[in-house]
Amino acid sequence: MMARRKNVNISENIRNLLEADKEKTGRKKVRRARKPMTPEQKAAAAERLKKARANKKPAVGKTYNKVCYDPKLQFKPLKTVLAWLKEAKEQAYASKKDMHRLKEGSKEWSIAADRYHYWYGYANDINWYLRHGDWISNTYGFQQQNKTKWVTIVPAFYPNGKMKDKGPPPIIVDSNKPKRRRRKTK
Repeated sequence: MMARRKNVNISENIRNLLEADKEKTGRKKVRRARKPMTPEQKAAAAERLKKARANKKPAVGKTYNKVCYDPKLQFKPLKTVLAWLKEAKEQAYASKKDMHRLKEGSKEWSIAADRYHYWYGYANDINWYLRHGDWISNTYGFQQQNKTKWVTIVPAFYPNGKMKDKGPPPIIVDSNKPKRRRRKTK
C-alpha cells in the first residue's frame, strides 16, 4: 500500500513565496511626492496651458476612416450611412428573433435565416466602409433598394501592357456573319 500525499494548500505556498521575495528585495517601492509649486510657477503653468489650448486645432472625427468625413471623397453623407447601419442592425435583430421563435428546418425559419444573413451581411459591408473607406456592397440605401454603379479608379494591366478589364482579343474575327432570318408566325 502506497502512502498518500498530504493535501497541499497552494494559496498558502504562494503567499510564503511572495513574502520571501519581499524579504530579499529589502525595501518597498515608494512614490515620491511632488514638490509643491510656487504661485509664480502655477501662474506660468496655467498661462502655458491656456496658450496650448488656444493653439489646439478643432477636433476632427477620427472614429471612422478619413474618406467618410471628406465631402469630395465620401460615398454618401456619414449621417445617412450611419442611419443605414442602424436600420440593417435592427432588421438583422428582428430576423434573428424570428429564427429563434420558429421551428428550425421549417420554411418560415429558412426565410427568417435568409433575411438575417442578408441584413447581417449588409451591416458588415457598411462597417467595412466606415473602417476602410471602400464601399464593397452591390447595393445601398435603407432597404438596399439601389444598385451600386461600379467605377474603375485605377485600371490594372497585363504584363504585356494591355488593360485587364478589356478581355483578350477574339481568336476568330468573322465580319461577314449571315443575318438570322426570322420565322413567320401565322
